[in-house]
Amino acid sequence: MGDIYIGETEILSKQTIFKYEDNILYLYLDIIDGPNIVMDEIYKGIHVASVEKHPLPFEKIDGFLLDDARRISFYFDKFDYGYLNKFNSNGSTFVLKINVFNFIIYTNNHYVSKVSSITLYSKCFQKYLNLVPNLRVNPIENGETNGEVNFKFESTNLKSSFVLNDKNFILTPTYKLHWSGPEFDFTPGLSLEFDFLCDEKELLMLSATLIKFIQYSYMRTNVFPDEIVFSLNSGFAGNVYLFNPNNYEEEKEKYDIFRDSLPWNELYKIAGSLFCEFYNDNIYYSHIPNQKIKRIIIDSESISKDAAAFENEFDKVFKNGIPYTDERKKMEEEIINELTPLMNSASTKKKRKKYKGFIKHVHMDSLCDKIEYALEIYEKCINKIKNKMETICNLKLSYEDIAEVCSGLRNGIDHGDKIQDNNTDKVFPSFVILKGLIYAIQLKRLGMEEDAIDDSINNLYLIKNLPLVN
Repeated sequence: MGDIYIGETEILSKQTIFKYEDNILYLYLDIIDGPNIVMDEIYKGIHVASVEKHPLPFEKIDGFLLDDARRISFYFDKFDYGYLNKFNSNGSTFVLKINVFNFIIYTNNHYVSKVSSITLYSKCFQKYLNLVPNLRVNPIENGETNGEVNFKFESTNLKSSFVLNDKNFILTPTYKLHWSGPEFDFTPGLSLEFDFLCDEKELLMLSATLIKFIQYSYMRTNVFPDEIVFSLNSGFAGNVYLFNPNNYEEEKEKYDIFRDSLPWNELYKIAGSLFCEFYNDNIYYSHIPNQKIKRIIIDSESISKDAAAFENEFDKVFKNGIPYTDERKKMEEEIINELTPLMNSASTKKKRKKYKGFIKHVHMDSLCDKIEYALEIYEKCINKIKNKMETICNLKLSYEDIAEVCSGLRNGIDHGDKIQDNNTDKVFPSFVILKGLIYAIQLKRLGMEEDAIDDSINNLYLIKNLPLVN
């Protein structure tokens, strides 16, 4: 059960009470005014539900909370709503129920037009950002102790400055600290700093992009901040609340020694470029699993998604396909030169179409060819994860083996090709290596060094019950 917010807004020039609870906004409208919004009027004052759902005449609702007059703004899909008539002793009320996906609460009732930073806070960021307080305790007489806590972190100096749409940004680790007597509450965060006029839509877009950035860093989408705050130069200005569809809890580990994310001390060097890729929707992301354990679970869905992610990223880097040798190019040219006259002189349209298909397939790289070529090119970036998988599974994998297993299974699932059963022991390690290869292509394209990529991908597979192998 989440927080409940009750307030007042203006609908059809009338003050209207609202209640927000569990991602649903309830608007309590007049029994006459309410139907005017979502129904067809067939006669004066008589409304019926339309065959096609009407869009709401607004895409956001602004209001004020009754308890403290803070301003609140709700965002939603104009078609994602329902309604009902609610009857009571005082008459009837038309209740409009809207599914909300984002909302913003300001610290007061003033509109904020210039935001200087957005910060995502979460306890789970400690190892990701290397923000772990250094606690030293010394025993003294009478069974008592004294000690000190060090809150100096090298990571706060590892900042990424970049330009997006001609505007300057800085990504930097930060933290908030609250003392209560001898106890303290420490929460690390990742802050996006900027200085330009920022409306609410841009605020939401930047916040959502920052969440994708962090989820990519963890290779799972169930990483979500405990709190999203936006600030002015003068201090705290409000909170952003984004709907989290992947709220899968990870198993709590008594001794969590693992850093199952891309390490910030390397990631910060390309963080700006990576953020821009997500903002511009230029990086494949939909194959990321929703839980840590699913990085090592191979099923039909993950096979299709991983293959699609690989081809998408491969084609961005190798726009003209696999660069073949001059001998191969000459052979292709000879074949095309022989087929072209036959196509042009074909007696029927059907024959010409077939010849055209033959010519098209002369230089068409298969998924198997692409994977094998990429494994060779990015060999230094996936060395540790490949060695880890071979050690765990007690087998040796050639690049040809990996490519054939991955492409064969994808083709079987997506195209109905016959799947060979003699490679079942190679499926798990091959697809884990393919997942690492996708990250390798993306990270190298953005400028990360090969050794750092190798270490970073290995970090993603420091998973409980998976042996620690380098």
